[in-house]
Amino acid sequence: MFARLAEDTPTSNIQSAAQGYRELKGTIAGLFPEHLISPLTHNECLWYRYKVEVYMGGRRDSWQVVDEGESDQVFLIRDETGRCIVDPTGANITTRLEHRW
Repeated sequence: MFARLAEDTPTSNIQSAAQGYRELKGTIAGLFPEHLISPLTHNECLWYRYKVEVYMGGRRDSWQVVDEGESDQVFLIRDETGRCIVDPTGANITTRLEHRW
């Protein structure tokens, strides 16, 4: 269902974005001089989400979540028309970079 909602959500320029669900594309930047540190990679970043799972073998082969988290520090997104502060709390964020190991 979410995939369909995302497909139907119009991509907006920041300058002309109306209220409601909108897709914004641009470059992100921090609002604070210090960057966040990702808990798993220990890299500086502006936003992160992570999930740690353990494989539970036996009769019920499955994965169990043992830890997960997401940053909640606001950041800036810029495009050719302007800039916007993003509060990631409750937002659906899609990134190009993802690490799995």
